Amino acid sequence: MTSLIIIFTALSLWGVIHSFLATNRVKSWVKETNINLFHTYRLIYNIFSLISFLPISYLVVALSDTPIYQIPSPWVLISLLIQIVSGILMVVAFRQTGISNFLGIRILDKQINYEDDRMVTDGLYRIVRHPLYILGLIILWLNPFMTLNRLIFSLTITIYVLIGAVFEEKRLEANFGSQYKEYKMKTPMFIPKLKFNRQSRQ
Repeated sequence: MTSLIIIFTALSLWGVIHSFLATNRVKSWVKETNINLFHTYRLIYNIFSLISFLPISYLVVALSDTPIYQIPSPWVLISLLIQIVSGILMVVAFRQTGISNFLGIRILDKQINYEDDRMVTDGLYRIVRHPLYILGLIILWLNPFMTLNRLIFSLTITIYVLIGAVFEEKRLEANFGSQYKEYKMKTPMFIPKLKFNRQSRQ
């Protein structure tokens, strides 16, 4: 139980800090304070997020744990295949958003804002508004070997993603206004719409 509390607390704290640093208020403050730092903010933000996340990942495997289940063969091959396909689709989604801009490495041109230059609505973003999130969760939950530590890790990450998506959409609405609101009306958040072709019978 102690392990679960430690992992949940560490992840929750990471999520609060991660979300706070991504707010428009913080970004505006950085821009007003130091324009050069503003141009490199996304890169610094991503590096900090990664480094601060590594100790939490270590806790998941280092703390005392209890196995829950293991996906048996041949089902584990199916779960692995779905994870691989989801990983490939994540790369596609990253490319559609612009990998260099997303990572914050387009900093040589000072005229380029680290924020999205355009609102991405094509490709996988025509199917759902947050393909990276849903694909990441699929990979996370198809872990072939589940333990209590991994379960609390997965649950906390899922809650953070769901809440984070809501706040991100508010930020996108602030940035793109009616354009994003119209996009929300046409495109589901996580689960693709199923379309059925109905042919009239004569």
